[in-house]
Amino acid sequence: MATCLPVTNAMIEIWHTNATGVYGGIVANGNGAGTADPSNAYNTFMRGLQHVDSSGVAQFITNFPGHYTGRTTHIHVLAHLNGGVTSTGKYSGGTNAHVGQLFFDQSLISQVESVSPYSGNTQALTTNAADSIFLAEAATSDPIVEYSFLGSTVSQGIFAWVAFGINVGNSFSVAQAASLAASVTVSNAQTGTGTATSTKTSSTGSSATGSSTSVSSRTSASTSSTKTSSSATTATTTVPKYGQCGGAAYTGSTVCASGSVCTYANDYYSQCL
Repeated sequence: MATCLPVTNAMIEIWHTNATGVYGGIVANGNGAGTADPSNAYNTFMRGLQHVDSSGVAQFITNFPGHYTGRTTHIHVLAHLNGGVTSTGKYSGGTNAHVGQLFFDQSLISQVESVSPYSGNTQALTTNAADSIFLAEAATSDPIVEYSFLGSTVSQGIFAWVAFGINVGNSFSVAQAASLAASVTVSNAQTGTGTATSTKTSSTGSSATGSSTSVSSRTSASTSSTKTSSSATTATTTVPKYGQCGGAAYTGSTVCASGSVCTYANDYYSQCL
């Protein structure tokens, strides 16, 4: 952000839900079918990593995310710096210089939501204007992607792009909501009871496509927006800033880290701000 030069040593990570608002790798209340499908703990759809090129651009082929109760449509973004790929193809080490979310024009969301299987999502739709994380990011930056249709209608796909700035001196401590090990356990009370998240870190980074989504979007991330809101949570009883701290079916801690207060957004979501 200080120089406007491309960041060329970054690995960009994204993750988001499928068309019906389900995150792959998580089994918890509020995540689609909740605890009804334990096998979802082993799914890795809609997540992946890509190296940036010499211009600071990373490219992903993925599907347009669906919505889930309490949040507007969004994509999570994490920028890793100075890490490396292990012999087993996992990305490891380095620092987390940027944690944020990307959003979409409400009119575009409406068009996507009219197309099957998105139209079959029965969860309540939260708009951008009612989403506290969107409002926090939009207060200091423009977190909405630019886009163009690949054909004559939205069902033929979308090309989307965004530029955001990275403070390369930042090093955020980011903890996954839960972990998948030899025996599946929940490492964070926020996810509720049941199985937990599988954290896929493939060096190739293409997000796997789930069978329940249809509209694809290609997102290019380079260097230049700013405000970052972390959706990451910790396994302690203190919720970090920007973490969830309340809402219907929420079973985690309601105690925010020093300097933030648990703020009501809607009946399904409160956040430490």
